Amino acid sequence: MYMDLCLCPLTPRLDLSTKIVIFMQQSEYSQITNTGVLAHRILKNSQIVFRGHQSKNVVKREDFLADRNVENTFVLYPSGNAGELNDQFLKKCTGAMTLICPDGHWGQAKKIVRHEPSLNNLPCLKLPEGAISNYRLRRNQQENNVCTIEAIICALGLLEGLQVREAMEIIFNKMVTRLLWARGKIPLDQIVW
Repeated sequence: MYMDLCLCPLTPRLDLSTKIVIFMQQSEYSQITNTGVLAHRILKNSQIVFRGHQSKNVVKREDFLADRNVENTFVLYPSGNAGELNDQFLKKCTGAMTLICPDGHWGQAKKIVRHEPSLNNLPCLKLPEGAISNYRLRRNQQENNVCTIEAIICALGLLEGLQVREAMEIIFNKMVTRLLWARGKIPLDQIVW
């Protein structure tokens, strides 16, 4: 990316009580449009776990939950039996939460949730209805689908507060507009500075 448009010096580092664990296909890590990597750069209490045939490592639950309570660990994925992350749910929760976030396109995310043994028997959470995506970098966006960082932003906005949500949205919007400009999709004056 052009040095003037680089996000590195602008990216905040947020230290939150909620731990975010991003399960990612190895091939997604180097994609410039990948938002899971951006979320990891923002969040001090986050971790990327690689999976898939290229990573050749077996993921054990203790690798990402060693210091956490498994009862407060949820997979952020809208499965058929997922509970909704809302005020009613939050009233029941005590202690710091861990959110497992499958990263990649919808097919990859579905495979992670279905086929990753370390996620077996962990309950799923879904976001409240009505999420609108501002992610315009990949084709075939479906209505009500959000990218990885947007799901994390929404969840952390509910768990950690509006300031966290706003700080993450700002850097995400900077990423999107800068990449759109670099692709010739928007004029320079539409970049979020």
